[in-house]
Amino acid sequence: MKSLRMKTLIGAVAAGAVVLASAAVGFAVVPNSLPGGTTVTAALAPSTDMTFVGVINGLNVTVSCTSFSASGVVPAGTPYKMNLSAPPKISGCTVSGFSATIKTNSKNGKWALKVTKTAPYKLTLIMPKAGAVFTSSLVAGCKIIAGPTKAVKIKGSYDGTNTDQVTNAPIPVKATGCTASPTSSTTATVVFTPSPGTPPF
Repeated sequence: MKSLRMKTLIGAVAAGAVVLASAAVGFAVVPNSLPGGTTVTAALAPSTDMTFVGVINGLNVTVSCTSFSASGVVPAGTPYKMNLSAPPKISGCTVSGFSATIKTNSKNGKWALKVTKTAPYKLTLIMPKAGAVFTSSLVAGCKIIAGPTKAVKIKGSYDGTNTDQVTNAPIPVKATGCTASPTSSTTATVVFTPSPGTPPF
């Protein structure tokens, strides 16, 4: 018959093995990641606008847009990059009281989202070359092309739950029919549904 001391030792070793196994499983399984095939949508946080700041014909201008929407399907596996199903839609835009339009396209490639693997997390919206064009009744005949020579990486800070904060992210631009600063910037707070949680998606 095994001694009480031996039984206690065996019990302690077994308990320790269970704890270590549980810890290993905890590290192996990524919490909050979404299964492949899940459609994730993105929209502006309630009561916020997406803004674009730049210079047109020597004047500082701020474009405010009330709506941003996009979606993508999570790839299988443990992805840190996701292509959007279509170019994002940006609407409800005005500049100095005049109407404005931002038309997006995917003529030169797909729009995509890419997130870093470790905290603090950075989320990047990748816009293909010439992926957006701005016009406004403020300056007739003026057309501003975003990313005129190559794809643009619009970087933000992801909170590890469901929100991306973009603050003064630079966007190279080129103007026709007017003059513009070579770079504008954008600010927005974007919320994802369902919540992707901790990367990967």
